[in-house]
Amino acid sequence: MLRIVMKKLINSLLLLLCCLASITSNAQLSPELTAAVAEYQQAAMPSLLDRKLLIAESTLRAVQLSPDGQHVAFITRQGLENSLQLLNTTTLQTEQLLSSTQLTSIDWVANSSALILHLGKAIGVLRLDQRNAASYIATLDSNTHDRLLGSDHSSSGGVLIVREQPTGGWLLLRSDLNGTSTELLRSADYIQDALLSADASTVFVATTTAQQRQILRLRAEQTTTLTTCQILDSCRILAHDDATDALWLHAAQDSDLQALLAVSSTGEIKRLHSDPRQVADLATVSFSKSAPRIAQYHASTLHNYGLDAATQATLDQLSARFAGSNLHITVSGDEHVWLLDEERSDLAEARHYLLQHSTGTVTEILTNTRNPALPAAAQLSRKLPFDYRASDGLLLHGYLTLPKGVALSQAPLVAVIHGGPWTRITSSANSYTQLLANRGYIVFEPNFRASSGYGLHYMTAANRDFGNGRVQQDITEGVQYLLDNGIGNRERVAIAGASFGGFSVLSGLAFTPELYKVGIAAVPPADMGNALRELLNRPRAAQLDPADQAQLKLLLGDINNPADLQRLYTNSPQASLATITAPLLIVAGADDDRVSISHVKDYSLELLNLGKQVSLWIDEDEGHSFANRTSMAAYYYLTELMLATYLQGRLQPLDDDGVAHYIDRKLLLRAGPLQTDSSP
Repeated sequence: MLRIVMKKLINSLLLLLCCLASITSNAQLSPELTAAVAEYQQAAMPSLLDRKLLIAESTLRAVQLSPDGQHVAFITRQGLENSLQLLNTTTLQTEQLLSSTQLTSIDWVANSSALILHLGKAIGVLRLDQRNAASYIATLDSNTHDRLLGSDHSSSGGVLIVREQPTGGWLLLRSDLNGTSTELLRSADYIQDALLSADASTVFVATTTAQQRQILRLRAEQTTTLTTCQILDSCRILAHDDATDALWLHAAQDSDLQALLAVSSTGEIKRLHSDPRQVADLATVSFSKSAPRIAQYHASTLHNYGLDAATQATLDQLSARFAGSNLHITVSGDEHVWLLDEERSDLAEARHYLLQHSTGTVTEILTNTRNPALPAAAQLSRKLPFDYRASDGLLLHGYLTLPKGVALSQAPLVAVIHGGPWTRITSSANSYTQLLANRGYIVFEPNFRASSGYGLHYMTAANRDFGNGRVQQDITEGVQYLLDNGIGNRERVAIAGASFGGFSVLSGLAFTPELYKVGIAAVPPADMGNALRELLNRPRAAQLDPADQAQLKLLLGDINNPADLQRLYTNSPQASLATITAPLLIVAGADDDRVSISHVKDYSLELLNLGKQVSLWIDEDEGHSFANRTSMAAYYYLTELMLATYLQGRLQPLDDDGVAHYIDRKLLLRAGPLQTDSSP
């Protein structure tokens, strides 16, 4: 009798497993993705793109429309200096205002009379009526950990700064355009953000503790709490409308998705707009005279929704003209001029346009700053959004970038895993993705559970199950879904990523060694518990938002709980070194303030002692992300070399002696192609 019962139980379990597996393996590609596969296979194979073009620094940045719509300010890179330029939206004539090696970004003051200049640790102002006479208005003191919140948004203009007090707590300061500093608030709680009303009579402040976020209203020396949010809620201040006294928030407030909320002076909350598709969090909002006009959501692509009929009618016309593009929109105060920033995964650089609203005329601007050597869209590949079901039924999101002119069932496939993990991949351009597609690789970029942008449930559904757990299983099942549908060769699969993506690379090689033939891990922690402990025990942790620290505890683990640390270690690739069989390249920066370089070295040496094929390249001058063009060129070449060796993709030879010597000096461990004559 017991044997019969056990047999029935086993059969039931097998049936359940088969059903769960069929959720993923039997799912078919969407018609859109099927059509794209046919299109890319029939396309001509592009020539090898010079990786220097893909990592070249953009010459144009910080394009900003003035609130009155009369000018567009922007920064161009000229040698070692950044040049501040001003374009007249009527005549389209451009003039140079100043040049500085320190200038990084700009903001308009609310009345359009001046530009706030971000100059490293200094804050300057340039008044348009004194165009050649910029002046300093504030300096950020490193000793008190000064933090710039941004422009104050009052009509007179200024900036808001948070200063840590030596005795504890934080101080909110306002520096006006004359450099006069005024204390606005002393708070025992961490000050996350602040904003002034147009007449500067009211200050709105977002503070956080380890338990909650709260929005305060300061007026006539009276402080009231308008609303509170849970710590996983962004609860960001967007703008204030003096006419209605409404405060606009980016928050979820007891809902799954982040939305646009209006909060009255008495704390009454009204949900003005959320994603009509009920998929994505609110991304950004375009305002005109402090009134919201456009709400944007990045689901598969960026979707714009007008908050009134006239705005929506204009958006409908723009959608037809810019089909397939992400369109970021700034609306002037009188709504006569719109700045349109177009970006797309197969555009090497964003394009900028002015829309004259009264006539509907769209004019491309700033074309003179483009580098003519940048690759054309025809040489690049689009990111294709797609969804797939995890084996537990959760609908997951991701992107696929296909090489052109390749039989996709035989093409190598590379899973590229994003960092965070509480960030996400979007449909925006990415040079690393384009490099791989140009070299003949299918690129799979999953937004596994724990990714942000798809609501609180999606972000928390990981249930702290990293490493040998649910999150990595999402990635594995995405790879299997593509292979089951004829996209990619099972014998030619790799995994790559940075930060948490690097941790995922180590996890993939350790826990699914049969799946991946090679791994490329940049700045990777090998044990999330150890990385968390390192992060929170460093001196800089004292300046972290306590709500962010509480989020880490909720979403990952508690460093003061031995059981949490043991769980994270047991599920980490650090605890499963012996199971790795594939060649591995590790790239890191010695000045990393998030992942301990000593632990990266120790992990690599442990692999070496076990006889594993591990190569280690460390740049002493880089941190958690690489900024130097030479180090980026080295990283891209090493990626190409590893993938070409083990997946047989295309390789652009290294013809730069400077980069070759740079790589050679910083390679601490060599294996595979890096110890042969093909190494630089």
